[in-house]
Amino acid sequence: MLLKLYNWLERRSSVYPTETPQMPPKTFWAFILHYSKPFWKLIACSSILSSSAAIVEVWLFSFVGDLIDWLNTTEPESLWETHGPILMLMGVVALILNPLLNITYQAVSEQGLMGNFAMRTRWQIHRYLLRQSISFFQNDFAGRIATKMMQTSLDIRDTIQRFTEVFIYVAIYFLGAMIMFAASDLRLVIPMLLWLCGYVITLKYCVPKMANLAKRQADARSLVTGRVVDSYTNINTVKMFAHTTDEDRYAKEGMKIFLERVYQSMHLSTNMSSILYALNGFLLFSVAALSIYLWHDHAITTGAIAFALALVLRLRGMSQWILWEVTKLFESIGVVQDGMETI
Repeated sequence: MLLKLYNWLERRSSVYPTETPQMPPKTFWAFILHYSKPFWKLIACSSILSSSAAIVEVWLFSFVGDLIDWLNTTEPESLWETHGPILMLMGVVALILNPLLNITYQAVSEQGLMGNFAMRTRWQIHRYLLRQSISFFQNDFAGRIATKMMQTSLDIRDTIQRFTEVFIYVAIYFLGAMIMFAASDLRLVIPMLLWLCGYVITLKYCVPKMANLAKRQADARSLVTGRVVDSYTNINTVKMFAHTTDEDRYAKEGMKIFLERVYQSMHLSTNMSSILYALNGFLLFSVAALSIYLWHDHAITTGAIAFALALVLRLRGMSQWILWEVTKLFESIGVVQDGMETI
């Protein structure tokens, strides 16, 4: 049955259209939308499934808090009689609904979009470039052009998927967490808001720098590929005139430029991670301390403390993933912008 679903999703889009490709738009978002238009139905479906999964997960965390309160206040003999229907409902959610949402999301994203989106874009860009003048190819390295075509196709897909799936999921998840915290006690929202402000400031400062470095790194990678492929393509000339040493030096110059870009990216990435670890430590400590204070003041229950701390620990894990996704998004944007200049 799963195989039938996979095959059905894989056939939802025409990967190799026969119409002659036209010049794509010259502005960034118009360029992105030009290649993603055939996949909007699948993209919308994937976004809805991702959002639904986020809502269900936050709901399950909230239920754990309620369950702890019930165990503290209900006699074992009357637990099923008092809370039986909601326990059965959450059992269905945990056993069936949540896995089903995630499995369907993965199928739509991976079978429907991952392969087809990149391959159709690659096919269209290749056919468009193939129809350019001889001088276009004479004025650039064949390997460099091919690398930009391959990279740009993948990063157009990744840009769209990160915007329409990952960030919608994160926004829904965080909003749901804030609502659940406020339902327990409005004061629990304060550490979350402070953490969010620090997180956004970090992203605002670091991510544009990462995008600029990604663009320069993509260009340096294409330069290295172009020089190496040029050497291989003209290997008879290299061997005939004993230019191997010159070709070594030529390739090494390009690799040194590329490696310097990599070092710069890694420096910034490590700095971002260090700030994030500090923010996450603050979030865990402040929510734990405030929860204990509110419990001592009889403002919240032990279940609310368990829910708050469990959700904070989950957000701590997600924050590194979000940082990675935001970084990769802007790297993808940099790669697409670099590829647009050639395409």
